[in-house]
Formats: sequence, C-alpha cells, structure tokens
Amino acid sequence: GDTGFSVASHNRSRPRMVWPQSPEVESSSLNTEIAGIGTLKQQWSLVQFLLRDGLEALADDGTILATARTAEGCMEFLDILDDYSVKLGMRKGALSRLLLPFNSDTDSGDQANSAVDAPLGSRQLDGLMTDRERQDLVQRAVALRRLVRVKVADCADIEQARESLKLIVEFLDGLQKAAAQEKRSLTSILREL
Repeated sequence: GDTGFSVASHNRSRPRMVWPQSPEVESSSLNTEIAGIGTLKQQWSLVQFLLRDGLEALADDGTILATARTAEGCMEFLDILDDYSVKLGMRKGALSRLLLPFNSDTDSGDQANSAVDAPLGSRQLDGLMTDRERQDLVQRAVALRRLVRVKVADCADIEQARESLKLIVEFLDGLQKAAAQEKRSLTSILREL
C-alpha cells in the first residue's frame, strides 16, 4: 500500500516529511550521509525524551510512519491554532486552555483525557466556532498531548510544543532519508544510533 502522505493546507515554514522516497535522497552525497547520521545521533536521545511513548512510538517501521503522520498533523494543528487565535482575537495559550482545560490540579498526563468529558472543549467557545470545528480542534489538541511531553496551557507551551515537533519531524525525515540511502529499514538505522 501507499505509505506516503501529504498535508496540503497550512504549510508554513516548517520541515516537511519526505515519505517514503524522494529524488533528493538518491542524489545525496557520502558527506551528506555521514553528516545525516551524525545529526540523527545528536537528536536521538532528545527525541526519545520528547515523545510521550518514547521508544514505543518508534517500535517498528509502521509505528515510525504513524508517528511521523501524527507529528505532521500536530504541526498543522498548531498552524490552525494560530489562525483561530488571530480570528478570535485570543492568545494561543488561552485558546488551547479552552480546548483542553488545564489548571493547577490537572496532571499534565491527564490533560488529554479532559476531551472525554468535554469533546467540544470549554463552553466559553460556544458561539465562537461551530461544534464540528471545536471537536476537530479538541481531537487535534489531544493528539498533540498524546504525542509529546509538553502541556499546552500557555503561549510558551505552544511554542515549546512547536519546537519539539520540529525536532521530531526533522529527526524522522533524516531517519527516512538515511534508510532510503542505505536501502535498509527505518528500525535498522535506529538501532545503530
């Protein structure tokens, strides 16, 4: 089956996945390959820490591809969050708190679970956007919280989440390029890092 994917809208200046192969990979030089593996090694421990599921999120090639798609979707969510915050005249952190309520009594691991009780986020969003938009944003916020170890309670958290996702996307893209270059599986490259 086709393991490629694409996110057409909300493509700002963020790193893009190249799945499963691209012409750039085939034309890479040996120097790029060596630099690529070195960069992957540097990023590897941080990526493991940032991913909420750690190594489980990278258990096999299929899981790595799913993690990559989720990371792309989360980057898109942050762009959409930016758009809505401007449209509503609201700070990104405030909007994220309305989507996934978070207070001093909420464990950061439980923040994503708040969507079960409030699938449309806070009632303060009533009349500001449609129920479908709210539900979509809440689901995307949940996906973000389940992917990375970053709460989304204020604007600084949103930017930290964005930087975390950028690193994860860059790492997974570099992993894919290294695997394609060496004609090996993603997990075989990962085991050597």
